[in-house]
Amino acid sequence: MQKEVCSYCQTPVKNEDELFFCPSCNSPYHKECWFENGGCAVYGCNQKSVNSYEINLRDTLVNAEYLINQNKYTEALALARKYLRTDDNSTELKVLYNKAVTLINNKHKLLEGGDNAYLEKDFSSAEVFYKNALQYCDEDEKNIVNTKLEILGRKIPEQKRSALVRKSVITFLVFLIIGVCGFAFYYFYYLEEDREFAEIEKSESYNDIRSMELSIERYEKFANRFKEGHLNEKALDKINLISYSLANKILDTDWRNALKYYNKINHVKDSKSLDDLYKAIYENAESELGGMIVISKKMNSLGKFTEAKDELENALKLIDYFPGETFMKEFNLVKDNIGILNKKISLQIKVKNIDKEIDETIDKLKYSGSALNNKNQTDIFGIINEMIKPDVYSLKTINPEKIVAVKITDGKKYRQGELVNFTCTDKGYINSQDDGDGFSVPYYEQAAKEPGSDSSFPSDKETMLQRLKYLKSQKEKADSVLNLKLRL
Repeated sequence: MQKEVCSYCQTPVKNEDELFFCPSCNSPYHKECWFENGGCAVYGCNQKSVNSYEINLRDTLVNAEYLINQNKYTEALALARKYLRTDDNSTELKVLYNKAVTLINNKHKLLEGGDNAYLEKDFSSAEVFYKNALQYCDEDEKNIVNTKLEILGRKIPEQKRSALVRKSVITFLVFLIIGVCGFAFYYFYYLEEDREFAEIEKSESYNDIRSMELSIERYEKFANRFKEGHLNEKALDKINLISYSLANKILDTDWRNALKYYNKINHVKDSKSLDDLYKAIYENAESELGGMIVISKKMNSLGKFTEAKDELENALKLIDYFPGETFMKEFNLVKDNIGILNKKISLQIKVKNIDKEIDETIDKLKYSGSALNNKNQTDIFGIINEMIKPDVYSLKTINPEKIVAVKITDGKKYRQGELVNFTCTDKGYINSQDDGDGFSVPYYEQAAKEPGSDSSFPSDKETMLQRLKYLKSQKEKADSVLNLKLRL
């Protein structure tokens, strides 16, 4: 604050409480200087310090109250503030000052509220604020506020019309949405069964096998989903009809799928047609089963026992398509023959081991005895067949198997079927019969024993011959099983 200089003593007024202004010319004084001088010290100002001050205070109270009544709160505050700075002990002036402050605050708040509502386009609220503010405004301010109220008077109807239109649009949209939702609910829920059935029926086709299969699948899913629906029975009828048509269409090329779709048929109007369809399927299956059996017989005769077994196992799978007594006889025979083939397969391995041991035993016999000392001599291992002529026997060699003739020089007599081992010399060929009607066979002559040699086999050689005889008998038994025909 700028220091005021006392007009009487010409020194600055240090404290605001000591400051006093002349009511007439507004010159600053110390309060003591004012009363000491008895009034104003300015030339030409006749203001006195005693009665004149009280008169001016009363005038100020009257003027301040008048200004408040005229809603001129700013002028009233300025007047009151001027005299309160001279004497702050006037209670009446303070009351008027506070009243003016309250009223001007009310006016400013109402005007501010109206302006804010107007900016927010809340014209109705702005109108209320401005109308309440009129009671606090002077004439000039009333003109401004009334102008705003006139503008609001045009905008409020427009806003109401816009609000009404907006409300109508919103109401329409709400009803439209409710209608759409209701229709969607009706269409997608209540009409779901009819809609899906119509879509399946629309895509239904009898042009090719795959299209018919897809149609059956769709109708089956529909029937399972809508078990209690009013179109369930119609869907089952569609399944019966398409399955019957499809089974007839494919029974000659794929009786298994034909049987699959036959089993989907619950009823048809013509039961005889259904019986004929099953009969045709059965005949195709029976024909295929017979073919499998023929192939298994052929594989068995060729010694391909594993392949024969595979065919019979496929035959069992075929029979499984017809549960019950349909192929019971064939089922039992197939099972029995699979058991036989299992034995043959296991015997094949055993025969291979026997052949291997026979070969090894013969190799050992070849390299034992005196025959190895003479390159022109050979060992003959075989079984006596018969006597061709005196001292000449036909033999069936063991490995390899062939018919030979051997002339015996040791004077012994041999029985048919006896296993023998001779050290022989090759003599060419001889006719198997005396009358010349037979066929030529290799001819050997028993070589003479070396001097001092024992006529009997060495013990180890005799053991090998006995083992060879045993192996031969085992092989014959196995061969008899392997040569068995299937019972089909």
